[in-house]
Amino acid sequence: MHPNKAGLDGLPALFYQKYWSIVGEKVTKACLGVLNDGNDLEEINGTLVALIPKASRAERITDFRSISLCNVLYKIIAKALANRFRMVLGDDISETQSAFLHGHLISDNAIVVFECMHAVKRKKKDTSVMEAVCSGSCSFLRKSFCWGRELLEAGIRWRIGSGESLSIYKDRWLPRPSTFKVYSPLILDLNAKVQELKRANGDWNVDLVREFFLPNDADLILSLPCSSSNLPDSITWHYEKLGSYSVKSGYHLRCSLASNSCSSGISTSESWWKFL
Repeated sequence: MHPNKAGLDGLPALFYQKYWSIVGEKVTKACLGVLNDGNDLEEINGTLVALIPKASRAERITDFRSISLCNVLYKIIAKALANRFRMVLGDDISETQSAFLHGHLISDNAIVVFECMHAVKRKKKDTSVMEAVCSGSCSFLRKSFCWGRELLEAGIRWRIGSGESLSIYKDRWLPRPSTFKVYSPLILDLNAKVQELKRANGDWNVDLVREFFLPNDADLILSLPCSSSNLPDSITWHYEKLGSYSVKSGYHLRCSLASNSCSSGISTSESWWKFL
């Protein structure tokens, strides 16, 4: 809770944090009384909506920003309820629910519907975004995907599971921007799989890796976590810890690519920004 957020009673969270040794016991008793005993909320269940001008001469309603002033006690109780609900909501919310969930976008379902309709119209199956072909009759959504595919391809690589489907020399699987590929000379078979570099228990065969790969490649390979549960190999977005694409990381990657192009004498950022 931000310490300087204003409250309805004029006491911000900073007051309670600084004088917790004095008021802490009473605050705790009041909050638990509401949460556990169902005590009345009427005295603290109030909110003052204030309008803050966004311009020096605010004349229209759009020139103001609204803020809600709530008591700190009310915020503590609401936060406690939200944390309690978080533990069970996953069992009660449908997998297709996209709005108001962490990691989901309200537009997810709409995108799925548009893509399903497009697939039905084109009567094509098993076509991924990376394989999609754009024509004049494509939806704006699909054209957007096709346009952003170059950026997506620049930032995705394979996450190692079992390694049985990944080629050591052909696929992008090392955490090395921007190629994500092995630099070592070809010693093993060209179609050798990553699985051949692992032991029966799923761990890397360190001696084999050190023998057939350059030191830099070997260090990168051995830095990758191994799975003994034989999980399938999957695609991940390299520039986020969780592996999911974000607009922020995509933007920074695009700026980096544009900067590299300019330094090499090929300017693409100007046309890119014109497109936006």
